[in-house]
Amino acid sequence: MAQFEQGAYLDAIADYEQSLQQPGLDQIALAEIYRDRGLAKLMLTDQVGAIADFSESIQFNPADAEAYYNRACAYHRQRDLRLAIDDFTQVLAQVPNHAEAYRSRGLIRYQLGEKRQAIADLQQAAQHFSNQGAAIAYQQTLNLIHQIEAVAFAIG
Repeated sequence: MAQFEQGAYLDAIADYEQSLQQPGLDQIALAEIYRDRGLAKLMLTDQVGAIADFSESIQFNPADAEAYYNRACAYHRQRDLRLAIDDFTQVLAQVPNHAEAYRSRGLIRYQLGEKRQAIADLQQAAQHFSNQGAAIAYQQTLNLIHQIEAVAFAIG
């Protein structure tokens, strides 16, 4: 973990691999190790490796919304937009006030031309950011909504 926090992602991956060799790890511990190793791989732009680790994490702990969120981000980076939407939707099923998942899903829906759904997700994100006291994220999300609406209005 210390290696990860210092940005030494290759060293962190080696540490996680060593941790996986420890006998007697329960499913939750295994899920956390795979999730954390996946995040290190994601930071190194190894989307394929990250997705594999996040998927392994989800196998061990299907209730880990963070693993779904991270895998959604990896899918998005890989341009697998539908899979990213599916995972962001899974996050929201588990954590209904996850503002960042709403915002990310909204942006992907906009990329796919699903403007109404995008605006609905972004409005949900803005509401949750506001409720959570995240003023900057709230304002940024409102700005995104206004930009999408302006483009939609200009196109007609």
